[in-house]
Amino acid sequence: MNIKPVIKVDIKDKKIRVTYSVQYYDIERSNGALVSNKYGNPVTMQKWPLEKCYPFVEKDKHKKTSSKALIMTHAYSNVIMDKIEEAVKNGLVGNETEDW
Repeated sequence: MNIKPVIKVDIKDKKIRVTYSVQYYDIERSNGALVSNKYGNPVTMQKWPLEKCYPFVEKDKHKKTSSKALIMTHAYSNVIMDKIEEAVKNGLVGNETEDW
């Protein structure tokens, strides 16, 4: 399972607002079972919209996988939000000379 979050940062009048959203889970599937392609199995990619996954749909046939994906997505979002907060409070130290 992978996610590609959309992160929007608005800055105005010394205030910051961060919007973090995930539209879907990227799922790797092989022969109907959820596996990683590191095992050499042929893998197909699927996009699971969150509104069709547990807990938004009670009778999700992949409830266990959806539940794990939700927990991991929440944990990842906390890490990202902490990093953004740290950068806002302390600045980005060490990359001032980078040409980005």
